[in-house]
Amino acid sequence: MIFLLKYRAAAGNPEKGNYVVTAMLVATVPTGSYTNGATDAVLTPTLALGKGWGNFDLQGAAGVSIPTGQRDVLGTPTLLNLTAQ
Repeated sequence: MIFLLKYRAAAGNPEKGNYVVTAMLVATVPTGSYTNGATDAVLTPTLALGKGWGNFDLQGAAGVSIPTGQRDVLGTPTLLNLTAQ
């Protein structure tokens, strides 16, 4: 089961800067048995940013997945994304 909380911290239309700042928290909760699914929940806080200049836009996100158990096995992967259009 997955839960997503999203909060737009700041935003501006093209006349006010053409940008967006969003914070997200994703939580995955295990629903399967040990042999068929995850055994621990994972929290993933993420910060997403976007900025536009005329017809050119940049957007990116950075986050980290933090397991609530077995961190020595699962690790803490870092999530990075950058897109230009």
